[in-house]
Amino acid sequence: MSTQKEKLSPSRLFLLLSLCCVGTYCLAAETIEVQVEQEDGAYHIYFEIVLDAPITRVETILSDYENFDELSPGIVNSEILSGLPGGSATVDITLRPCVWILCKTMRKVTNANINAYGAIVYNTIPESSDFKFGKETVIIKRGKTPGQTRVTYNAKLVPKFFVPPLLGSWLIRKHIQQNLEVSNLRVEKLARQQAAVTW
Repeated sequence: MSTQKEKLSPSRLFLLLSLCCVGTYCLAAETIEVQVEQEDGAYHIYFEIVLDAPITRVETILSDYENFDELSPGIVNSEILSGLPGGSATVDITLRPCVWILCKTMRKVTNANINAYGAIVYNTIPESSDFKFGKETVIIKRGKTPGQTRVTYNAKLVPKFFVPPLLGSWLIRKHIQQNLEVSNLRVEKLARQQAAVTW
C-alpha cells in the first residue's frame, strides 16, 4: 500500500502541528528535514534537527516528562501519573495547539520508556486519549560539532477526531519549522541554566 503526501487545510494543519509536538517536543537550532505523510487515517511524522546544546543536558531535558509544557507552546500541561522522569513513566499530556485563530484542546496519555539503544519511545493509551493509536520514537545522538546534539523524531499517530479537507503540505512544514524555532530557544535556555547550576 503506497503512502501519499497530502495537502492540509488550516484545521488539519493545527492538528498535525500538535501531533508532532505531542509528548514530546519541538526543537531546532537547525532543521535538517521535516516530513508529514498520511495513509489510511494514520499520520506519519518525521523530523530531524540539530540542537546547540550538549547531549547529556538534552537527554535530561527531553526525559523530564512532567515539564514538557516548558518546551512547547502547544503543550498546556504534562503530568506523570506513575513512574519517574528519566525512565519508564505514564504521562498525561494536555495539548492546545493553535494555528491562526483555530485552537483545539486534546489529551494524550502515553507510556514512556527508554529502550536498550537509549531512544525514548512513547506508546499512546487509546482509552485515555484523543488518539486511536500512537507510537513516537525520539533518538538523541551527539552532533558532528562538539557541544551539539542531533535529535530525530519519528511517529505514527491516528487521531479519533475528524480531520477536515486539505490545503497544502508546504503550509504544515512552514508552521512546524516556526514552532521548532520557538521551542529550540526554550530548550537551549534550559541547557544553559543546567550548565550554570553545574558550574
